[in-house]
Amino acid sequence: MIVVASEQASAPKLSSGLARGAMIAVSVVYLLLAMHTPIGVNTNAPHDDGLFMGHALSVLNGGWFGPYDQLTLAKGQGYTFALLAGYFAGLPVTFTHALLYLLGALCVTLAVGRLTHAAWFTLLLYVVLLLHPATQLPRVTRDAIYASQALLICGASFFLMMACRRDRFRGWLAACAGLLVGWFWLTKEEGMWLVPGLAVLFLGTGWLHRRRGGSIRALIQTSAVLVAVAITGILAYAGVNMHEYGKFVGVDFKETNFESAVAALQGVRVGDTVPNVPVPKRVRNTIYEVSPSFAELKGALDGNSPASGWSALSCQAYPATCGDIAGAWFVWALRDAVASKGYYRTPAAASAYYQRLTSEIEAACDSARLSCNASLLPLMPRITSTQLFTIPAKVGETIELLTFIKRAPVLDAEPSRTTAQVDALLGRPLQMPQRATDGVTYKMAGWYHAKGAEWFRLRCEDGDDANVTVRRLASPDVAKVLADPGAERQRFEMTVKTDPACPLQLQGVGKHAFNLAEMVGGRKAFAFGEETLFIDAYEVVGSKPLVDRPAEWVRSLRQGIRSVYAVLLPTLAGLGLIAYVAEFVLIAARRRPVTLQFVFSTSLWTLLVTRIGVVVLVDVSSFSAIDRLYLMPAYPLLCLAALLSVYGWFPARPGKPT
Repeated sequence: MIVVASEQASAPKLSSGLARGAMIAVSVVYLLLAMHTPIGVNTNAPHDDGLFMGHALSVLNGGWFGPYDQLTLAKGQGYTFALLAGYFAGLPVTFTHALLYLLGALCVTLAVGRLTHAAWFTLLLYVVLLLHPATQLPRVTRDAIYASQALLICGASFFLMMACRRDRFRGWLAACAGLLVGWFWLTKEEGMWLVPGLAVLFLGTGWLHRRRGGSIRALIQTSAVLVAVAITGILAYAGVNMHEYGKFVGVDFKETNFESAVAALQGVRVGDTVPNVPVPKRVRNTIYEVSPSFAELKGALDGNSPASGWSALSCQAYPATCGDIAGAWFVWALRDAVASKGYYRTPAAASAYYQRLTSEIEAACDSARLSCNASLLPLMPRITSTQLFTIPAKVGETIELLTFIKRAPVLDAEPSRTTAQVDALLGRPLQMPQRATDGVTYKMAGWYHAKGAEWFRLRCEDGDDANVTVRRLASPDVAKVLADPGAERQRFEMTVKTDPACPLQLQGVGKHAFNLAEMVGGRKAFAFGEETLFIDAYEVVGSKPLVDRPAEWVRSLRQGIRSVYAVLLPTLAGLGLIAYVAEFVLIAARRRPVTLQFVFSTSLWTLLVTRIGVVVLVDVSSFSAIDRLYLMPAYPLLCLAALLSVYGWFPARPGKPT
């Protein structure tokens, strides 16, 4: 028999009161920590951080997102609206980020608390979610609110599922959940990963209602309201874009003709598939010959133009692809090239160009002038069998990152590069200052490669190398990735004592100026013709980058919290997974009933698996995505799923759902 706990059950008043007081205290501490944690503001990132800040400033100036070009509607603007909300509320962006995450953690915690009626568990869940070191991203970018949005949607959906048994607040909850889903959908272009987990939640709850002899009419109605409100919000946004730019479109990266054109280009085959290169140069050269529309872009994609600069970025990320355009950079290079020919003057003009390009390629495929094999997903490059075999290792790497087994999150932000206008928009938050490079000692680790066992020296331009020490290390991984058996000892550990009178020069196959300020500014790869120097990590020795004493105290405290989570997370993840699998086996064997807690747990594990799957697939096919930035929602989802599964394993007792 399946029983859902009575909503009248409650935890003892004393323990509930203490838990509420503790939650308030932890919330205050969390917000104080956030306010004294510096953030990195990077206005020099036109495709990422700078894009959203620029759009927010444009809206404030009454110009919507500004004149239309290849970047205007390339990404969802959910984060832009968050920046504007913080501005009108008079909040620093650090407080806005922290408050959104606090609300997300509180929403999902209260929903789980209403399900379990266990004050101690509610408090534990809230503290673990709120203080998680990886969930506060010290950047002004949309991923900084992505985990908050996921938690808000989970919490609202959980409340909605419990409210389906009675009418009170059901419609309002469905509308709120719909608004959150619509906002989430407009923040990033990958919102589909949320659908399987929510589907499990709604279908599982409906199945439980039917098993209890109840009607699922209320569930269907609330689900319809949620979807309708979400779609209405998305359509309203597209309607404003129609008014401003003349085309009913939300994110033109997902516009039909653009996706079709990318799919057509990636579907052309000339020789073997090149890993990490969706449309290799030999393929582009072949398409130029049969497509007049694509031939217009030849100078932009393969000549000396700004659009061809994407090749340099590809070389830095994937040295084996030097001279070509790798991964997700190709679609940005394509858009830049199309813009250079004037087609991005309006959304309609760009769409018409991509439609014409697609038609020409498809006609060439039909007439056998091109050999074509359509991609399964429009924007995903073809994956080779070698890449497929790396998926298990990539999944393991992702789990290690989520549990801090090998790599805990970096707490410090990158140095800020900002303007007075941006500072005003962001509420003048505490920012990471530009670090000086003169008179400072740096320790660096990374690898160098030119050809085989060629090595380098880093010296002053006048030939003095007294300020530089280099230790050469084994590098079987570099030799394997670059397919160069001679590159077995290309890793290094290096100490550089900088001096204003000593401009640095890298001396390998050739001689090249090496600017430490670029490394401090975030650059990792330095490509000099045939030579590549890659900085995996660096630290400043004997210098603290923070701006004041409270910030230093906060950093020390956050380091301590990070150390605690490095022990907690592997244990919690392991116990949670074991508990869930064991409960699943008992339910399958009909030795334990399905409960609403199990449905909630299943939906959370589904969300986690889906998010990991998306990140791994992108990492294998397009670019290095196994990173804190792209795993933001997965960190709290892992804690939430694991804790709820562990709780569900304990025997039933009064006040607990069975």
